[in-house]
Amino acid sequence: MTVSLLDIVLDRTFVRIWISLVMLFGLSSSLSSLAYFSFREEARELLQKTIAEKAELLAPGELAFPVILANNFLVALFSSLLSATIIVPVFVISFNGALVGSLVSAVLERGPTELTYTIYFLLAPHGALEVPALALASSAAAALLGGRSYLSYVLRSSALAFFMLLFAALVEQALILMAR
Repeated sequence: MTVSLLDIVLDRTFVRIWISLVMLFGLSSSLSSLAYFSFREEARELLQKTIAEKAELLAPGELAFPVILANNFLVALFSSLLSATIIVPVFVISFNGALVGSLVSAVLERGPTELTYTIYFLLAPHGALEVPALALASSAAAALLGGRSYLSYVLRSSALAFFMLLFAALVEQALILMAR
């Protein structure tokens, strides 16, 4: 029996897992934001290291779109394929939430500047499209709970996540070009 994309999106277990992962992102983001002020130096070092690693991927003047899309889709596919482990999706979503929460706290600590507004605008597509896409791809384990084809869920949820990530990468690329 083949599973359509509509079957997956309407699957109650799939939706529950997806919503739970999005809520986990919000929780880890909030906890990280609260913990930031207790572990300021460690959080700054982690943020600087993470941002530096991302910046190394791009040569000056290079379009970020293909790098952003490839990176995000590989993370989504990896998380989707290993969604049955539960640990991988929880880690991916929690780590992203912790980064965003720490970054928001670091920005708030600096006060309103052009840089802080730019960072907020760069975070917007992350929260609106990337995180739900990662959670969507990570929800493929719902197939195992419903006795359905796991590979079919992985392929279809990853395909939908890819289109969401495509739009997120386009928006992020536009914001990066505006910020330069």
